[in-house]
Amino acid sequence: MSLYLNAPSSRAIGAALLCSLLLLAGCKQKQAVDQPPNVAAPVKLPPAITKSQSFRCKDNSLVYIDFFADDLSLNLRTGENGAIHHLMAATPGGPFSGGGYTVSGSSQQVEVTVPDQKPQSCKS
Repeated sequence: MSLYLNAPSSRAIGAALLCSLLLLAGCKQKQAVDQPPNVAAPVKLPPAITKSQSFRCKDNSLVYIDFFADDLSLNLRTGENGAIHHLMAATPGGPFSGGGYTVSGSSQQVEVTVPDQKPQSCKS
């Protein structure tokens, strides 16, 4: 009986070494490539909604208002699934207007004017 029956051949050892070297060569990290700086202009994010509130008006209709953190804009809906009207104010706390709609007041009571209708007082 020979002592070399279970011993690996030199070719098998060489092939194993070559495979392990190839695997390790694939792990080498490449140098970081300098990329040009971001040339896009900074983007201003829209203001966050601070409060969404429904108001009951004197004619028993409902309006829905989303107040924004900038105190210069709000969204007005004249029905639960109505179109959204984005209104702007010239100064914080001033009346909001846009597209023939106006809203003035606070988060507790507002006066809403809709095109072709009289102004209405609405409470939350």
